[in-house]
Amino acid sequence: MLAVRRKLDVFLASMSMYLLITLALFTLFGVAFTYSLVGLTVFHPVAIILCLTLFMGVSFGASYVFAYLFGVSAHHKSALITGGILFCLFSPSLAPSALLVYGLIAIIAIASKYLLAWRGRHVFNPAAIAAVTIALTGLQSASWWMADISFAIPVTILALLILYKTERLRLGGIFLAVYIVVLGTGAFIGHQSIYDLLTASLAVWWPLFFVGFMVSEPLTLPARRYQITIIAIVIASLVGLHPSFGSFYITPEVALVLGNIVSFAMTRRTSIKLKLIRRIRFAGDQELFEFKPQRQLAFRAGQHLELNLPHGKADFRGERRLFTIASAPEAKTVKITTRYAKNSSTFKMHLRALEPGKLLSATGTKGDFLLPKDPNKKLLFIAGGIGITPFRAFVESLQLKNQTRDIVLLYAARSEKEVLFKDIFTSKSGVRLIIVASDAGEGHIRAKVVTEEILKKTVKDIKTRHVYVSGPPPMVAAIASEAALLGAASVTTDSFTGY
Repeated sequence: MLAVRRKLDVFLASMSMYLLITLALFTLFGVAFTYSLVGLTVFHPVAIILCLTLFMGVSFGASYVFAYLFGVSAHHKSALITGGILFCLFSPSLAPSALLVYGLIAIIAIASKYLLAWRGRHVFNPAAIAAVTIALTGLQSASWWMADISFAIPVTILALLILYKTERLRLGGIFLAVYIVVLGTGAFIGHQSIYDLLTASLAVWWPLFFVGFMVSEPLTLPARRYQITIIAIVIASLVGLHPSFGSFYITPEVALVLGNIVSFAMTRRTSIKLKLIRRIRFAGDQELFEFKPQRQLAFRAGQHLELNLPHGKADFRGERRLFTIASAPEAKTVKITTRYAKNSSTFKMHLRALEPGKLLSATGTKGDFLLPKDPNKKLLFIAGGIGITPFRAFVESLQLKNQTRDIVLLYAARSEKEVLFKDIFTSKSGVRLIIVASDAGEGHIRAKVVTEEILKKTVKDIKTRHVYVSGPPPMVAAIASEAALLGAASVTTDSFTGY
């Protein structure tokens, strides 16, 4: 199982979320077209092609128009995904009147990203708010035809891949559990057969499409895990209850929009400008970027931000990347660290060419990779490569607050020359640094990776320590499993996808 997970992590790390969702949607489109050819769906093949082209084409064009009007860069990949999701919500048709409405729906969805936004980030899921808006006009209602039981197998596989990639499997599990419990409770209260109601409901609407492709959208979710849990419960309860107010029903798209409002109230997704003031190059093609924020950036040590770097002819990995903040909240600047690969993305190539003075925009911080509040808890940090960045933030924050903790840091690097931030990780800060590298010197460990044997020998009190693991997904998955088997007090992970 662990070997399979490692292969999956490597595969998913090679692509951005934009690419994964785009491929997932086109897989569904291929399934739908095949179904239409063999008679497994009532929709005509021409209608499927025409409506798909219409939704994605209008969304793509509208993104150009609104970006120009608002003086910002258009996010075409996001627009295409929005168009693809809209196609999954509204039944394919050849009727000219329906096609005109579909074009309007796509325009509304893209417009919402600009008109219903707060400091550069949209508040509502674009497809959901467009579906709600058009339903209120009485022109069209979402049919959720791609959430039909006939698509259950491909939808389930693809939705689970998306949830796994975004580390939102917990969100999906909570949503499904609450949805089923609410349906079952309603049946019990109404003296209905719980089995019959669940079967009937799941046969006409497969919820994994909703949660995998729409609820999990990161830009409309709050920052913390407990907040995301609340959102999942709220939306699932509304969908399961399906309450009505006169002739107005709480449909899935309405539930998602209401959930977006709750999410916005919890954490406002602010955008902030960062001015590049310094770059420091390290061995192993690693580099630190130091920015001066235009205003104070509120975050906690260990959290990450999303950096936006608009550039022409962006590849499928897109114009945005998540970076763990390498500096402490108490510091006056914001630092991020990266490593360049041989075949770097267009994002990385443009990042590498940045000159001091350049202004970039970043989205508000997220993440639950946080130090325990109890200062007496013993800690074990395990870092792989650039995964060292959150630990630098932890230790710098402790230093600036004149605090120390009992910390063992196992730092795996390709070479001891590539070990970063040695000046931070000192005994004065309460850190016992152990380097794991093939050329590690005296007092450290000569090995390529951190293994179970190394953990046993170097951290004999691991059962009393709270373990934090950060690095490439395959490494994180392996070490987290080994630490848990050795009886660690707790294991918290923070994987990155090779940016």
